[in-house]
Amino acid sequence: MDMTRDVPLSIQERELDPQPTAEGPPPSCCRTDAAGLTAAYRDHHAAVTAVARRVCGSGHAADVAQDVFVALWRHPERFDPERGSLRSFLLAVAHNKAVDVVRSESARGAREQRDRAAEALNPAGVDDKLLRDDAAAWVGAALAVLPATEREAITAAFYDGYSYRQVAARLGVPEGTIKSRIRSGLRRLHLLLADLDVNPGTGTGLIAADGAVSVDAPARWFAPPSPAELDLLDLAEGPVLDIGCGPGRHVLALARAGVDAVGIDVSPGMVDLAHRRGAAVLHGSIFDALPDPGRWGTCLLLDGNIGIGARPEALLARTRGLVRTGGSILVEAAAPGARPRPRNLRLTIDGSIGPSFSWIDVSIDRLADLANTVSLNLKQRWSSEGRWFAWLTA
Repeated sequence: MDMTRDVPLSIQERELDPQPTAEGPPPSCCRTDAAGLTAAYRDHHAAVTAVARRVCGSGHAADVAQDVFVALWRHPERFDPERGSLRSFLLAVAHNKAVDVVRSESARGAREQRDRAAEALNPAGVDDKLLRDDAAAWVGAALAVLPATEREAITAAFYDGYSYRQVAARLGVPEGTIKSRIRSGLRRLHLLLADLDVNPGTGTGLIAADGAVSVDAPARWFAPPSPAELDLLDLAEGPVLDIGCGPGRHVLALARAGVDAVGIDVSPGMVDLAHRRGAAVLHGSIFDALPDPGRWGTCLLLDGNIGIGARPEALLARTRGLVRTGGSILVEAAAPGARPRPRNLRLTIDGSIGPSFSWIDVSIDRLADLANTVSLNLKQRWSSEGRWFAWLTA
């Protein structure tokens, strides 16, 4: 993976336009004062767009500029006026996001080429085709009840294979509108398919090993990300490493949103399933040698994966060494007061049994202390859909 995120802005990029005579209201008020954001947009939008255009081309520049100002609106605290002007901060953010776009497009092309080659070498069997046809029927029924605008956007992006930008051009609406329609439609689909009790992962589960208690695999492993997960993934900045990614639903969701993401899982069956779904996933342990330690933007430990290995302190220390300074670790933990319950498990997929691994439940209450032991900060914790999440920063 080619990492160029820290390439400094050139003199030409820093001096595309003269500095405005006034910075406008301080960005700390942008979250609550629309005038602050309006002033920042008015003074700096042209320069931000120009920087993005230099790095990733005209096709993506407008989208990058939009993301820069949305990020300012959502997280004004990330700007520190003691380290430079607001203009310099926004240009740096634009440069980084534009580089992420270039990486993502390159990675997507490589994945598509690899998947085409793999499909040619390993054509789908009869069982695979039947499973796909059955799942397609359920999804088609759910799509039929969506609003027409959401249905046509999702169909163009997921069935016809167009990028968000291409979908916007085909339908003659702004790209931001297409993203909103797809996001809203996926939320509706998740709820519809959940009501229908669709589980494409039939035949997959966790079985007891070494006297441990059996645990069933959640249906959500094989479904699109839930609304709560989509909200959490909004916090992820690329490149993203999804630890214990399973069949790759988070990797696929991030890739669709233009975020460079890779998964890793110890289960050969899960990795094979993820590859067949088009997700970029590595087979191995998080404690193996990985590319670019210290340069990842975000690590994901969802579905309780902070319990992998039954050593949460060691796992957090490992992820702390993988993310860059200021990077994030997004965690799903057990409910407050949950007991640890260490145990050993094996993963089964259609009768194929994977290797044994240790597991422990980690209560959300423990995260602050665990984070402190490895120099991580607990930025936020919350509950949604009956699940508990936390945002840790390096």
